[in-house]
This record gives sequence, C-alpha cells and structure tokens, in this order.
Amino acid sequence: QAVALGPWAFQRGMEPDVQLCRSELAACSAGPRWAVSLRLVEGLGRYGLRASPVFVTSAIGTLAEALQWDQALALVDAMNIQNLELDVVAFNTTCRACSKAGRWERALMVLGSMRSRRLL
Repeated sequence: QAVALGPWAFQRGMEPDVQLCRSELAACSAGPRWAVSLRLVEGLGRYGLRASPVFVTSAIGTLAEALQWDQALALVDAMNIQNLELDVVAFNTTCRACSKAGRWERALMVLGSMRSRRLL
C-alpha cells in the first residue's frame, strides 16, 4: 500500500518528496515488489526529484533479493546515462545481485567496471 503514496499525494495536490519516495522504496524491499522499486526510481523525475546513489543502491538491493540481476545491471546502465555517479556500495550490491543469481561472469564484469572507475 505504501507504494501507492506518491501518485496518491500528487493527485491531491501534494508534492511527493524524497522522504516519501524512500518510504515507498523501503516498502518494496519488504516483499516481492522489485518491479515497483524500478518504477519508483524511473518516476522520480515526474516529481522533480533526482535519484541519489543511496536511493538507487536501495533499489538494486531489492532487485538482488529478487534475483533480478539483469534489471540491476540495466538500472546501473540507466544511471550512467543520466550521469549519476554511483559509489562502491551500488556496484557491490549489483555484483551481489549477479552472484546470487549464479551469474558469476556478470559479477566479474561488474568488478571490472569498478576497477575502471577506480572504485577498487
């Protein structure tokens, strides 16, 4: 139910803020709501908000728990396109998503990307 707060608030003339979006993202991590967490990250722009590395890392963590390694990689790529500088925690979480799903070759690619960004 918490995931519906952003659109609900917006429809009632209220401005969703970062704290509301963080609360919604936390609700996603409590269950199998990985697709909703992706929509939250993608929808921040509608509210005039910009994703932070911490926010994106939380979404990646939800994807890791759901074994959605491919979505985690796609989210990292999307954030790179938006010039959001992700930190070592975001890449470690992405690496964990790949590892948990048995995609060790992808995990190694993430490690290589970390090395090229001088995060290792």
